[in-house]
Amino acid sequence: LEARLGEARALAAEAAAGGGALVVQCQGGVRSAVAAGLLAAHGVPAADLPAGYAGWVRAGLPVDAGR
Repeated sequence: LEARLGEARALAAEAAAGGGALVVQCQGGVRSAVAAGLLAAHGVPAADLPAGYAGWVRAGLPVDAGR
């Protein structure tokens, strides 16, 4: 767990340095909400994509299918 938290801290710092935020997402938004809460409880600032990837797609927002 500590190794993963270290990785998350590094990603959050990298995102913040670029003016962004670490965003966690899952298909429907439930698991990512739990993950964002767990990260916050361990001092890692993270945002959640509330409707998940499916909501992003339903909203017609851009998706890079090649990644």
